[in-house]
Amino acid sequence: PIVVILERYLDVSRFIAILMIYAAGLIFVLLLFFYGIPLITQELNTLADMIPVLMVEIQGYAQKLYNNFQGIAVSDGIRQVIDEGIRNVEEIIIRGIRQLINAILSIFSGILSIVLAPIMAFYLLKDWQVLGGKIQLIFPVQIREEVISLWSEIDRVLLGFIKGHLIVAAFVGIMTALGLTLIGMDY
Repeated sequence: PIVVILERYLDVSRFIAILMIYAAGLIFVLLLFFYGIPLITQELNTLADMIPVLMVEIQGYAQKLYNNFQGIAVSDGIRQVIDEGIRNVEEIIIRGIRQLINAILSIFSGILSIVLAPIMAFYLLKDWQVLGGKIQLIFPVQIREEVISLWSEIDRVLLGFIKGHLIVAAFVGIMTALGLTLIGMDY
């Protein structure tokens, strides 16, 4: 849609409109790279420095809780169930850390897709009208209008769905960032 808007209102060719969008995207990525990445790196370094302190505090709380628990007279069965629950919580925390590490690694493995997607998008955007005309020729003349109508309806609904999710995601991101900033949450 942005390509069509730029073509229509700025009276530029489709190729120039695509290049303008890519230039804006490149500027956004560069701003993110030069301003966002250092901020994220600084936060991660601060968090990494705080992990040993946090672990000592957590161990202290866990030891205190365990000492209090040992002082309570409960049956061996209940004590076994509680010990099992504590081990389950530990396993969940370890599993969460592993999933976080796997997610970080999958981001790096997805770089190929990140590089290929703009290249493919460029060619699809550039030749969209030609491609659309060729796709129409696949269908028999008798049902071609029905297929085009159905395709337009699917496109309209899917576009509304994607726009709605992007609006919700932006709203949640902004409200979360604002809320965390207001309460002074670090990292």
